[in-house]
Amino acid sequence: MTNFDGIRSEHAAAYGYGLILPLADSSINAACRRMLEQHRSLADRAQLLWPEAPPAEAGYSTSEALETSWDALIFAVRLESDACEGWASQLAAEDQTEEQRAFAAEALEKATVQMARWRNIIPGAPFSPLPGL
Repeated sequence: MTNFDGIRSEHAAAYGYGLILPLADSSINAACRRMLEQHRSLADRAQLLWPEAPPAEAGYSTSEALETSWDALIFAVRLESDACEGWASQLAAEDQTEEQRAFAAEALEKATVQMARWRNIIPGAPFSPLPGL
């Protein structure tokens, strides 16, 4: 049975970037805006490929305190880490079409690349190098 971990992680990431955008300082603001749009776009595209997937939730809780630009940056790494885990899990589901697998692999790659970019800003960030793999 298909899981929807990747799609859920895209919805959560779009929500999360909306939370951190007001905190993002000028050094990361443009990247946060791009990531917000990318995650929205991926969520919309994924919803078309998996029409039976649940819609985005009204809100998501965070375990991180979001008060400073540094908090925003750490949370951005967490969002991408969670997206990596979600898409890796969804990619592993056996009942995916080729188109779904290709999309999940693309989304996993995008999250991995962005997570690496964020981690370059925060050496030693407390996250696994390739979550979910």
